[in-house]
Amino acid sequence: MTDHLFRRESGKMVSILTRVFGTEHLELAEDVVQQTFIDAIHVWKLKGIPDNPSAWLFRVAKNKAIDSIRRNKYAVQFDFSDSRLTAEGEIILLPQQDRSKWDAKRIELGNAYMNEAAFGSVITPYHIEAAIAYEHCTTPNFEQTNWQRILELYEWLCRVAYSPIAALNKTVAILQVYGPQQALEAFNDLAPEKAIQSYYLYHSLLGELYAQLGRKNEAQQSFTKAIQLTGSEAEKKVLRNKIAALI
Repeated sequence: MTDHLFRRESGKMVSILTRVFGTEHLELAEDVVQQTFIDAIHVWKLKGIPDNPSAWLFRVAKNKAIDSIRRNKYAVQFDFSDSRLTAEGEIILLPQQDRSKWDAKRIELGNAYMNEAAFGSVITPYHIEAAIAYEHCTTPNFEQTNWQRILELYEWLCRVAYSPIAALNKTVAILQVYGPQQALEAFNDLAPEKAIQSYYLYHSLLGELYAQLGRKNEAQQSFTKAIQLTGSEAEKKVLRNKIAALI
């Protein structure tokens, strides 16, 4: 019963949360919805399914989103030791991040939880997402990332729990494995997904594909569109740097 409920409510909840908090928080919306489903499994097992489970799920997801947005505001201001940010608060892209600064204790704890969750006969989207994170977290540097394995995992994820974000991330893996032309072909399959077209990373990735193919004018247009869709000054600066690199 809960599996059917979660499948039915997932897309609806993500859509509502992005309307409430803005399309720049689409990825956050997906994350909190997934975490809410995990919480529901544990809470409902102890207390029983509430009279209005849909309302319960949305209330919990909304509160999680609010808490996360509040935490992130302070994190950007004060967490200068984060490997994803410079001391000035500028974003460090994944290929340039110093992985020795990643939180090894949290990675170890996450892996331990994943191993505990691996028992049983059912593979859920959460198992696949954890496996993708594992590939990134256990690779010493960007160059040694097993992108073929990550691509296989995203293909699996898209089969069992398709979402536009998962498909977008799969396109990134295709780019790393097969190059920009095949990635662009895969990207074009996302064109009918109207909801994701308001997501700045959609246009940022398109700009990256065009840039790698030497289509500079189209790349600049896509990066400019991405700038218009994000409210983060740090993200805007990254995008402006990408435009400057085209010249």
